[in-house]
Amino acid sequence: FFNEQLEVAATLTGANLTSLAASVDYFLGKGIRTLRLAPSVVHDPDWRPDQIWELDRQFARVYGSSLRFYRRTGRVPLALFRKTRADREPRPPDELRCAAASGEALTVDADGQVAGCVRLAASYQSWPTVWLRERASSLRLGHLGDADLERRLAAYPAAARSSRLFDLATANHSSYRRCGDCPCRSRCLVCPISIGRAWGGLDPHQVPDLQCAFAQVSLAYRDRFPGQPVGRELLRGEARPPELLRELRAFVG
Repeated sequence: FFNEQLEVAATLTGANLTSLAASVDYFLGKGIRTLRLAPSVVHDPDWRPDQIWELDRQFARVYGSSLRFYRRTGRVPLALFRKTRADREPRPPDELRCAAASGEALTVDADGQVAGCVRLAASYQSWPTVWLRERASSLRLGHLGDADLERRLAAYPAAARSSRLFDLATANHSSYRRCGDCPCRSRCLVCPISIGRAWGGLDPHQVPDLQCAFAQVSLAYRDRFPGQPVGRELLRGEARPPELLRELRAFVG
């Protein structure tokens, strides 16, 4: 179970930032197969804009540890760094960027209400602004037992697009930059629903600084990380096998 099924998900906050690299090293040492790392999706009062420099320092250590582990074993436990050498092109800037907009991440709430995403479920949260509440309400899909649920599901992607909640709006911004000027825009990792919650929801275009910093830094190191070969490339000798495999071959030979 541990080797094949167990995955670990870790949430980055301003308070635990200095433990990021050590935490990744710990899980690499345990031989975990998959480690998923993401920033907090709510406003983080512990995050300061200048901490992006510490985040970069931590990610430099994460990059180094992950690269050594990859060269040694051929495995990439940190899901953020997984990519093939023929990775697909970034999404067009106008493409809706979230599974919650497509109806492919449906959530059934505790009371049987269906939502496009767990972050649109109403039972466990309140909406800080009228702006966010109106958009979340427009995306309600009704009860799981409703006779017209199938019709609502079919109409959901169009409703999500018209809600403007999932747009890569050029007016969006963080303390770091405007989204329209950001080179990460087509691959942005920021949760669109969290934008309406930043700073208490006072500005519907305010991207949470922690998420923006994480996107900028993590994607820069993802770009640097080598693409992993697929099996046929290894079999054809088109890619260098990991050190453990070369040691095994030398031992057998």
